[in-house]
Amino acid sequence: MATTKVNNPIEGDLYRNKVVENHTAFSTTIDNSTGREYYNETHKSGSGRTYTNVSTIELDTNNRQRLTKGDSFKTIEGGDYSIAQEKETRVFGDFTLLTGSPNLYNTTVMSDWMEEYSEVAAAKSQFEQNRGGFTNNSESTLPMDGDVDPDSGSTSGQSFPENEGQKNLQDLLVSKQETLTKYERAMGVGGNIKFLSPKDILIKAGIVTSSFDSAAIDPKGRKIVKQLEYDGDKTISPTYTSTTYVEEKDTASNVPFGNVVIEAGNSLTFKTGAGGVSFTGAGKTQIGGTGNTVIGGAQVLIGGSAAGGAAGCVLIRGAGSLELESPNINIIGTGSKVHIQPGLSVQGDQVNFGDMVVGGNLTVTGNIVCKGTIHAVGNITSDADIIASGISLVNHTHGNVESGSSNTGKPQ
Repeated sequence: MATTKVNNPIEGDLYRNKVVENHTAFSTTIDNSTGREYYNETHKSGSGRTYTNVSTIELDTNNRQRLTKGDSFKTIEGGDYSIAQEKETRVFGDFTLLTGSPNLYNTTVMSDWMEEYSEVAAAKSQFEQNRGGFTNNSESTLPMDGDVDPDSGSTSGQSFPENEGQKNLQDLLVSKQETLTKYERAMGVGGNIKFLSPKDILIKAGIVTSSFDSAAIDPKGRKIVKQLEYDGDKTISPTYTSTTYVEEKDTASNVPFGNVVIEAGNSLTFKTGAGGVSFTGAGKTQIGGTGNTVIGGAQVLIGGSAAGGAAGCVLIRGAGSLELESPNINIIGTGSKVHIQPGLSVQGDQVNFGDMVVGGNLTVTGNIVCKGTIHAVGNITSDADIIASGISLVNHTHGNVESGSSNTGKPQ
């Protein structure tokens, strides 16, 4: 038998070998050729497994089931991608999902970053001028260098020197950037969790909902002033009514399920479409913060009701002050008059000099001191003296008095 000499040395060094074994249930193929090492086993259903130099390929033409009696560990140094029509993962114990570099869990790199940045944050949190005060979380005292308004004690409108921390803030940021960048590199790349659904997302804790009563409500539990009434004989007395008293009751803290905690180390943002945002619950609802709390919208409605609206009240308290500012302010008491305690001061602007219009009767038990004009469509009645420009209505005298039909002079 004649042989053919291979002149290509590379081709001559290649090893070629392929073995195929066929059975009724399955077939196997082994290719031992140099650079093409290959193994395949195929079931008669079409399911099979293939090993190549670059990948392992598995095909299941029907269902796939895997049972592990002990623990299962899987390590993927690259990415992990899966596609499925439906997917359900059932865990009978706890489910924990961790992302990010091990440095985030095993070292103090994040707290080190916060410590390094704290000096920058402290400088940023101060006023641009040394007007005094304190910060909201650490309650650090802010420097004050200047005088307050002598009439009110307020720093508003006063002049203060520039804060040195604010003035040198840019230089401080530059000096910290190298160390901050070192810590950020140690944090690694990634560490985020992203959930994306083109339709709906449901997050639910607990198969059933605890709807135990969480408050005791007495619709007549608090005594308040309804209005002041004048008896027509020099006496104005308050009349009283009752309003709601609510006492919180802890009936849910012992429930061992149904709790959801979302904790953001820095910020938490909710954005929705035209469907809006709805928070409802069978217990207390609390929204608070140590900074500004802003509620805004085309219309803001704050209502208090309970037991189908039979009992409810709204309490608005400002530890420092309470201000209402609007082009139009209407206060309407549907069940009684509006009661203001302990007093009322009304100040107008420089155009109308503070006009005050009363559509009904005005009853005053104290003194009325007026620097302008009082105009009444009805009667002005006083059980005490009325003094105008220093002249008493009760005790004044007249000059140029003589008998006959002559008129007296002006009151004295």
